[in-house]
Amino acid sequence: MANHWATYEINQTEEGRELRLDPCHLPQTITYQTAQSGKKLHCTLGERAIILRTGAAEAREDILKILSPRQFRGIAAKRVKTRSGEQAIVLVLLHDNPDYCVPLLHSGDHDDVLLDWRLWADAYDLPMMTINVSGVASTILGHSPLQSFFFSPAQRRGSRFLLRCRGRSLNMRLVIANQVMLG
Repeated sequence: MANHWATYEINQTEEGRELRLDPCHLPQTITYQTAQSGKKLHCTLGERAIILRTGAAEAREDILKILSPRQFRGIAAKRVKTRSGEQAIVLVLLHDNPDYCVPLLHSGDHDDVLLDWRLWADAYDLPMMTINVSGVASTILGHSPLQSFFFSPAQRRGSRFLLRCRGRSLNMRLVIANQVMLG
């Protein structure tokens, strides 16, 4: 276990700002207000347990829940619009009780989202899921749902790199400055 702690506090007034909890440096701590009940939750994400505490740190009426990662449904991605009108993606540790859903990432960078999505799913051995516009969560089984989730028809662009073979390997490798460019 790393000795690296990250602490975030999210208010509903700051929901437009980016958030990232690092799955490679657990434990991570986050404080946020739930959307359903409006309760303030303090969550610690560890390697083997997720600890949820409601209420203020000095209050004696805290409710402490220790949950196994297996009690969560999966790591879900949902598209949201920021206050500026841009598209962003939120990663959530999805639970059947909406109050126990933990935000993991809020970003507009699709590469960061895809990488963290895979890392969180591997860290807790949970399935990758998407939440559609109507709020229904579905598990991702292949790559086609990922492409339709990340790239709407307006975002698709032609390939800028013309030395690509569709479905076939070129049987060559291009290395420039110790970085693999092709292969």
